[in-house]
Amino acid sequence: MFELPVIDAGQIAHSLPTSPRRTIVTDSRKALVLDLDETLIHTSTFPPHSDVESLKFDDSPDYVFLRPNVRIFLDKVSELFEVFIFTAGTQNYAERILDLLCPQIDHFHRFYRDSCKIRGNKCKKDLSKFGRPLSHVIMVDDNYHMRDLYPQNTIYIDKWTGTPYDTTLLDKLLPLLETCAISDDVRPIVKDHGEECRQTRKLFY
Repeated sequence: MFELPVIDAGQIAHSLPTSPRRTIVTDSRKALVLDLDETLIHTSTFPPHSDVESLKFDDSPDYVFLRPNVRIFLDKVSELFEVFIFTAGTQNYAERILDLLCPQIDHFHRFYRDSCKIRGNKCKKDLSKFGRPLSHVIMVDDNYHMRDLYPQNTIYIDKWTGTPYDTTLLDKLLPLLETCAISDDVRPIVKDHGEECRQTRKLFY
């Protein structure tokens, strides 16, 4: 009888190709999952305001505007959470932006469009892939409908389109995340914040 060779599981893990969609979580901190476009950056064919930091690639007409204080924000949240970037953009588009914006967030902590769930014509982000109970996972996104799958885990942030002097990241989002970081379960905190957002939206829409 033909016998299959015995293969060490550790050897298999080390031989797997590196892919941002395969993440083995070893960090004991909560997971913070950040959107990219209109949350941390904004892309435009027009140059930015003189007070807005930007990136520019020689082979693209677009400017990549950096939301005010984004680098400080990323440094601070990286002390509190295991930070992931999860964008509905393609890897070809987003990867080189992330290489310049946040090289400290490695390829294993970056997720792109091909990691999204497709519902109809909409991309949805699956939080089950982050290796933690949902009580320890927070997602931040400017797309209000991204919260449909995980309403108690998703913090809605105001869409940013390049305006200077925006203080959302440090003045509004960071204090909320600091509270989440020391909580046993992030969901009641995020839920309360979501209720406030819904009331605000009712006033303007």
